[in-house]
Amino acid sequence: MTEKQKVESGLRLFEKIVGAIPGFKGYKQKEVRRESDRLIRSQASVNLSKALDLFKRSLATSKSPISEDKMLVANEISARIDTAKEKTLKALAGYSGLFDAVKVKEDKLDSLLELDYGLITQSKTMVDLVSKVSRVDISYPEWKLLADGIREGLDRFEESLSERDGILSTA
Repeated sequence: MTEKQKVESGLRLFEKIVGAIPGFKGYKQKEVRRESDRLIRSQASVNLSKALDLFKRSLATSKSPISEDKMLVANEISARIDTAKEKTLKALAGYSGLFDAVKVKEDKLDSLLELDYGLITQSKTMVDLVSKVSRVDISYPEWKLLADGIREGLDRFEESLSERDGILSTA
């Protein structure tokens, strides 16, 4: 079941009755899309928060001293995960409401939801990558390879956020 379907299935009886009013149904569908967009971004942000906590915990519990070059990499990764989390949580909503000056067309809303759902998938991948890194001591050579994998995942995530901004800027 998609996020949009979950939100639609949770409509209360009153909303279903009001939905029978001409013209209201389209407005309500946009509101459901907006709520789905918010829920999806919120879940992606929660996933990134988990990844960040796990990453920081793994650094704090490292059994070996951390070299300066690896500490720089670790700090960069931590900062990038945190920035991606905040950007995701505070990203512009796909649709803000009936009286807003800027409107987003429905086809763009749908492509935005697909892109947002990709953010969930990518954020889950980040949790998985960080989980692998946390099982390897920072002094081992594999840590650097896994850290590079996290950086590549962050690159893809940041590209998706930029693409999302591009969709909204051409609305």
